[in-house]
Amino acid sequence: MYHRSISVWELNNYTNSLLKEDPVLSGISVVGEIAGYKKHSSGHIYFTLKDQKAAVSCSYFRQYNYALDFELYDGMLVEVVADAGIYERDGKFQLYIYGVKKAGRGDILLKLEELKSKLDAQGLFDEKLKRPLPYFASRIGVVTSPTGAVIKDIITVSRRRFNNISILLAPVLVQGEDAPESIVRGLKYISDQDVDVIIVGRGGGSVEDLWAFNDERVVRAVRACPVPVISAVGHETDYTLTDLAADMRAPTPSAAAELAVRERDELERKLNECRRRALSASENRLANAVQRLRLVERNIELLNPQKLVLSRQAEIAAYSRRLFKSLEAILTRNRLSLDGLRGRADAVNPFNVLSRGYALVFEGRRLIKAPEQTEDGAELDIRLAEGVLKARVIKSEPES
Repeated sequence: MYHRSISVWELNNYTNSLLKEDPVLSGISVVGEIAGYKKHSSGHIYFTLKDQKAAVSCSYFRQYNYALDFELYDGMLVEVVADAGIYERDGKFQLYIYGVKKAGRGDILLKLEELKSKLDAQGLFDEKLKRPLPYFASRIGVVTSPTGAVIKDIITVSRRRFNNISILLAPVLVQGEDAPESIVRGLKYISDQDVDVIIVGRGGGSVEDLWAFNDERVVRAVRACPVPVISAVGHETDYTLTDLAADMRAPTPSAAAELAVRERDELERKLNECRRRALSASENRLANAVQRLRLVERNIELLNPQKLVLSRQAEIAAYSRRLFKSLEAILTRNRLSLDGLRGRADAVNPFNVLSRGYALVFEGRRLIKAPEQTEDGAELDIRLAEGVLKARVIKSEPES
């Protein structure tokens, strides 16, 4: 039997027209979990709708999704209203959505939350367990796929910041059923290679694509790793349990390389600053030591018995000279004062008058100054400058 030949496009176009004309497949409501969510710059949204047994591609064009009042995300359980059709270029069956409403949380997110709560209760995400990254890491371990942009970005950024850095790769699977065990083995291998820090990660993707980094085995291996671990899984908006268990999370693999590797210029500045501080501290210590040495020398000089005796002798000699000068001054003042007193005493001494021809008349011990002080017949002593005359009063005549 002969059949007319048709092109592939005609086949896809015919099949698509059949689907559109089928009332069962027009305006159908389908419940499923979102996976591989992507929003194009044009505003169109693409994702896979799946359940435990099957999956179907979905297109949600801008003219229908502009009024959506909530955010869609991987793992979200939704009910969509759509028409079934075939994308004629690729012959791919898909749903063309024109309405979406929430239907709850998907199984994958529920499992993730349960595991997160379990591991958190066991302390795997405790901030106190997180270790600081080494200030200078000369050997970087990387656990990721040997192909793709991640390892290239890490090498490029690391070498740009410090070209002498050593990078060791543990090639692993980062997606699929065998990925968790592969990542665990890679962590074990690279931690035994004397590296300073480890970067574990992959590029972006859906929740399913990143699921290996939510696996309990991987999370525990990251937390138990003896070397500090930087998690760099997906893009900045992606978050996995490995991020919570790692010592530090980087939004991208490139950012992880920046965290792990210091810039050469920065290290040189720090080194020069350390040298300057060390030199300044050494100079200060030397100056303090010299000062203490000089103080010790002065103390030794002061404690030297010979020098101490000589010093005291010099002090005593100085005191003696000052004392003699003071005594001489006192004696001179006293001598002058005594001479003055002697002169005044000589001036008033009655016996000194006798040398000038005068005489003193005594009756017994009484000095006679006037005739009325004696009487006739009294015996008198007349004292001259040189001797005494004995006399008797013949007649006393007062001065008229």
